[in-house]
Amino acid sequence: MQRSKLLVCLVAVACCLALASAAEAQTTGAVRGRVVDPDGAPLPGVTVTVRGDGLIGGQRTATTSVNGGYNFSGLPPGSYTLEAQLAGFRGFTQEDVRVSLGSATVVNFTMELSAVQETVTVTGEAPIVDTTSSSVSTNYDAEFIEDLPTTRNFFDLIQLSPGMSASYKQGNSDRTVAFGSNQQSNAWHVDGIDVSAPETGSSWGDTNLDAVAEIQVLGVGAPAEYGNMTGAVFNVVTKRGGNEFHGTGSFYLQDDSITGTNVTLPGEQFPSFERIKYNEATATLGGPIKKDRAWFYATGRYRRDQYAEPRNDPAFIKPNKNDTVDLKISTRLGDNNYVDLKGSVNDWDFPYYVGPNIAPESSAGERGVTPTWGALYRGVLSDTTLIQARYTGWWSNDFYDSQTGSTLPGIFDATPPGGGVATETQGVLWPWSYETWSNQLSADLSHYAQDFLAGDHDFKFGVQYSRGGFDTQVAPGPTGTYYYRYNYAYEYAGNVYNYEYWYQVIQRPFFYGGRNTNLALFADDSWQIGDDLTVNLGLRMDWVKGEFPDYPQLSFTGFPSTGKEPRWDPTGTTIPGREVMNRTVLAPRVGFAWTPTESKNTVVRGSFGIYRDGNVGGNWDFPSPGYPDYQWYWLPNYPSLDGRELVFEFTTDNIGFADNLKVPTTYQYAIGFEHQLGRDVSFGAQYVYKYGRDLVGWHIEGGVWEPVQYTDPFTGNTFTLLNMLEEPNISKGNGPGFTAAGNIDRYWQKYSGLILTFRKRFSHNWSMQASYTLSKSWGLIPRMLSQVQFNPFYGSLEGANPNNYINAEQRLQGDRTHMFRVQGNFSLPANIEVGAVVNLQSGRAHNRQIRVPGSIIGQGTRVIMTPAGSNDPAFGELRLPFEKTVDLAIGWRARLGDSSVFKIDAQIFNVFNDDAHTFYQTLVLQPGDTFSPDEFVWPRRLQVRAGFEF
Repeated sequence: MQRSKLLVCLVAVACCLALASAAEAQTTGAVRGRVVDPDGAPLPGVTVTVRGDGLIGGQRTATTSVNGGYNFSGLPPGSYTLEAQLAGFRGFTQEDVRVSLGSATVVNFTMELSAVQETVTVTGEAPIVDTTSSSVSTNYDAEFIEDLPTTRNFFDLIQLSPGMSASYKQGNSDRTVAFGSNQQSNAWHVDGIDVSAPETGSSWGDTNLDAVAEIQVLGVGAPAEYGNMTGAVFNVVTKRGGNEFHGTGSFYLQDDSITGTNVTLPGEQFPSFERIKYNEATATLGGPIKKDRAWFYATGRYRRDQYAEPRNDPAFIKPNKNDTVDLKISTRLGDNNYVDLKGSVNDWDFPYYVGPNIAPESSAGERGVTPTWGALYRGVLSDTTLIQARYTGWWSNDFYDSQTGSTLPGIFDATPPGGGVATETQGVLWPWSYETWSNQLSADLSHYAQDFLAGDHDFKFGVQYSRGGFDTQVAPGPTGTYYYRYNYAYEYAGNVYNYEYWYQVIQRPFFYGGRNTNLALFADDSWQIGDDLTVNLGLRMDWVKGEFPDYPQLSFTGFPSTGKEPRWDPTGTTIPGREVMNRTVLAPRVGFAWTPTESKNTVVRGSFGIYRDGNVGGNWDFPSPGYPDYQWYWLPNYPSLDGRELVFEFTTDNIGFADNLKVPTTYQYAIGFEHQLGRDVSFGAQYVYKYGRDLVGWHIEGGVWEPVQYTDPFTGNTFTLLNMLEEPNISKGNGPGFTAAGNIDRYWQKYSGLILTFRKRFSHNWSMQASYTLSKSWGLIPRMLSQVQFNPFYGSLEGANPNNYINAEQRLQGDRTHMFRVQGNFSLPANIEVGAVVNLQSGRAHNRQIRVPGSIIGQGTRVIMTPAGSNDPAFGELRLPFEKTVDLAIGWRARLGDSSVFKIDAQIFNVFNDDAHTFYQTLVLQPGDTFSPDEFVWPRRLQVRAGFEF
């Protein structure tokens, strides 16, 4: 019988391999352990039953093996009860066994002989320390999330986890730097659907926070099952239905009358933050379609978020729209076969900045619709063998155009009168129409082999296939043109002479994009040697391919009468695609978990692994085949085109395509411990070191150059720059090549971090998670001039000039030396609930740059004068201000009958009204300039929630 079941498993896996099609994500956990008698001898034949409301069918049973072991895999996250029964022994029941995503909870039983059939029940003593895993994750369950003050997205919680750093403003974006890795280097999963974008590495998944069952942040020591990331894996799993109907409804409100002021910018027309409105309504409903056979869980969210940052004109700020509808169906086919179906639609519209630097008609927004879908089959073939097969996918469109509907060409003023940063007026620069998608198919086989090859083995073998794409139609403006103004100030004999230049930039509309294909095989083994040591072994093999598809050549044909989007129609010519990357790479993983004490309340962990980044197409998709030339015309009689003169033509003659790029790789090392103190508390420490190499950026070869001495006007320091006499050849590669700092073979980055953690599960009316991270991240990464840590290139030429590499080995943009976070929930008398979030963290590192004009080094470029995070003689430490935010929530609960609750909450964000700025208008300063803050921590504000659940 066992052989036939194993044969079915292997055939099913082979069929999935043949079908060919995702990066797997854990949506379940496990419980395992041993049953012994009072003398410690194993008890075979014990019937162990697991029960829980989240387990369709209500329960599963297993029988202990000859060494007393039992195992339950594929359990949805939640709370369970375990029962052990054996004739002649006193029964044993363990309640409140918490199962978390991607982890195994170990529960051991000691059963005593008894002539009387009775049961010993233990409550709340299941361990909270995973003694079998060498990886470390942070998990947030629904009960912990429910009463915390958040900005109503799961990014908030992820970015408050140990070692995580928001790349922008906290909770305002999914862009996250995980243990020093780049913001494009994470893997995002929602209900097992890989929602990582093929071009950007960012998340295309969103859901109602009230529907979240658990969030897992897996950043160090991830097993071979996980690939396509060098940062962290973010797993979000939503709730399931049940045998009883249950649901929630909530309404959230903010407006300007309950919003304070923490920043007032002198001389600005709109000097402070203004909360125009925030309305969010959510609803969830779950229950049986057929009891013990089929459940459903549906959720919806309506959100309108309207606010004006300092300098933004509130009159032109449109509300952000972010609406979602989700449906999950869970079924049990027979006794041991399960199918989960998931579908969701996210309808969104995110307008951008309007202020003194960007006029309303030049301010764009992004809008689109994103459906996602998935189907999971899970087969429990025996107590020890589980098979899973999953098909998932998503698709999205994205339109970027003027908020006012302007179809005029934009005007970019690089040096506006009176100084300051560049301004945009009249129309949108570079509007686009974008589509992106991903389809995934995966299958895996798990088998728990007891007393086999010197121990117990939890094997997992799998295959994962994914293919994603992205296509963009784009032009310099709605009609393929924009205007550029530059004022050049020249000092001679004590006099300053100003010369104003106007240019017209013209380029034919064009397609660009790419296709990513990944096929992976992995094998993981969690090998338990005796009672004290678990060794985790893994090997992953990925075949990675990136390519340009064929595209039609486009031309501008006017504006349709029914809409504002321009018509960019094919000319009848096809531009053939080409291959960019084709690699097969291995990623071994090894780790251990050792429990040195007899009580098993302390675990020492260590791990080493090689991790490969996902194939982020935004790094290599420019220039695309057939990229059209563009021309710069000098307009001596602007706005008239009379006398127009061609002064520069950009061609791709000196730009080559990437040639079989290497996959960016990180080597990760970690060592640490975790200790459980009493029943409900644990604390731990971990040291993490990472070395990354082979990042994708511009590679420079050849050219003719002459050295030029340049003096920093702020400090008097002298640098040797290179004046271009003849253009070099540039292409995308894994190292910069020829630079003003010498020849450099490889892009690289390093991270060193010490992480201290404290956890208390809910007991005695409170729970808490806290962490402190002391870290440093530094290196030479391809986008060294940016304020954020490696947003993909798209069409940027950053790093294509040898002078960009002066002072480019520096602290990375996501570097925060200190990060202290606390999240806690407290139940007080009179049905009062309190939640608190504390985030104290160093500001991100940044550098200081200067724009050296083309009259000095040819074509002009930005040069780093002082590296990020170091001390600048003119400006002090180049780091944004320390951030100190404390958020509090206090609520009252009224019980309405046996199962219904009414809720009212007041959530106060930024209680102490911290005014730290989080972004600058520019890092490029000229004499007389200073760093000008552009984004700030949002001020103290009140959010009111009213809701119910039944």
